[in-house]
Amino acid sequence: MTAATTCSLKIPKGTPYSLRLTALSHGWINLDPFAWDDEAETVSTRILLPSRKTATVAVRQRDSRRLAVTARSSGALTEGDKSFIAVSARRILALDQDMSEAYGLALELDKSVARLLERGGGRLLKAPSLWEDAVKTLFTTNASWGFSQSMTRNLIEEFGTDGAFPPPSADVAAYAKEHGLDATVSLDLGGGVKMEFVLIPAGKFMMGSPETGKDRRANETQHEVTISKPFYMGRYEVTQEQYEAITGMNPSHFKGAKNPVETVSWEDAQEFCKKLSAKTGKTVQLPTEAQWEYACRAGTKTRFYSGDADGDLDGVGWYDSNSGNTTHPVGEKKPNSWGLYDMHGNVWEWCQDWYGEYAAGAATDPQGAASGPFRVLRGGCWRGNPESCRSAYRYNSPPGYRVNLDGGFRVVLAGPP
Repeated sequence: MTAATTCSLKIPKGTPYSLRLTALSHGWINLDPFAWDDEAETVSTRILLPSRKTATVAVRQRDSRRLAVTARSSGALTEGDKSFIAVSARRILALDQDMSEAYGLALELDKSVARLLERGGGRLLKAPSLWEDAVKTLFTTNASWGFSQSMTRNLIEEFGTDGAFPPPSADVAAYAKEHGLDATVSLDLGGGVKMEFVLIPAGKFMMGSPETGKDRRANETQHEVTISKPFYMGRYEVTQEQYEAITGMNPSHFKGAKNPVETVSWEDAQEFCKKLSAKTGKTVQLPTEAQWEYACRAGTKTRFYSGDADGDLDGVGWYDSNSGNTTHPVGEKKPNSWGLYDMHGNVWEWCQDWYGEYAAGAATDPQGAASGPFRVLRGGCWRGNPESCRSAYRYNSPPGYRVNLDGGFRVVLAGPP
C-alpha cells in the first residue's frame, strides 16, 4: 500500500509554527506523508505535538481491542504530548477499521483538504479566523479523522486573532458580513455604464521587496504597513467608456470601449475623480501607493500575485511578451484572490502619492512624500518587461504628463465604508 496523496502548505515564517506542512491528511498536524509497511502491518507519520516538538508515531493493530504504538520524539515528552500521541494513534488506525479502510479515509481526507486549499488558497493558516471553518469541514467529511476543536483553539491562541493577515478571497464575503459591509459596490455613470468596486479588508502586509528578491530595486525597501480600515477599489482599470461617460473625451490611442483609458496624466485622473464624485455623491479618488500594493498582493509575498517566476505573469497580465503591442479589454486575465483584474500589466496606474523614499520603519496608512516633482505609477504595462510589472515595482512621472500609450488608472472610494 502506498502513502496517501499529499498537499503542501507553508506556515508564515516568524510564527510559533514555522514549519513546512507536506501532508495534511490527519487533521492539519502531519509533517510527513503517511507511510505504510505491509509486512509489519504498521502505518506511521511524523506529527506536531502540543509542546511544539515533533514525534514519529508508528501504529499497528495488535488485536481487535488494542493498538501497538511506538513514538520517537525530538525531546522529552510531556504528559500532554503522550495523551496527544494516544489520541492520534486511535485516529491513525481506528479500532473498528482495517488497514484498507484507514487508507481510504486518508485519501478522502486528502481530497477534503485539497478542496479547502482550493477554496481558501495557500493562506488558510495566515487567517486564524478560518481555522474553525476548516475544521468543521473536516468533521463533516469524516468525524473520526477530524482535528480536535480544543487543539484548534490552542493553535488559534498561538497565532492570535488580531487580523494581522488579511482573509483570502473565500472569506471576503464573511469579512464583509462580519463588519456590516457590502462585498461589492457599483456606481451608475449614466448611459448604461457602471463601475464596480470590490471590498479590500483591513490588515497588515510587507510593502516593498526583500533584499534577496529577483529584480529588486533600491527604492523598494521592505517595511511593515498597516491598512487600518477596509476600502473599496475598482475591480478593473478605468475603461474608455467609463472615462468618456464622465469627461466627454477619450484620449486613448488604442480605441476600445472596454479597453483601459490611456495617455492620461495624474491631473486628468484627478479631474475624472472630481467629476465622478460630483455625479454620484461618493468621494472617488486615486489609491495611495500603499493601498495599491496591498490590494495587488492580496496576501501574497511573491513578485506577482500569481507567483515568483516570469512565466507566472502570463496568466494574470498583459506585458511585452504576450500583449501583441497593444492594450486589451479589462478583465481578460485571471484576477487576484480579492477579485481585482489587471493589477499587473495592461496600463500603468497612477497613485495619489508624491514619489519619494519610503519612511524608515513600520507605517500605518502612509500617504507618501509631502511634496515633489513626480507622482507614483504602479503595475507595469503592455510594453513593459516582467520586472516592471512586479507588485513592488515603483515608477514615477510629472503629474501633468500624459504617459503616452500606457498611462491609465483605477480608483477607490474614500471615506468610511
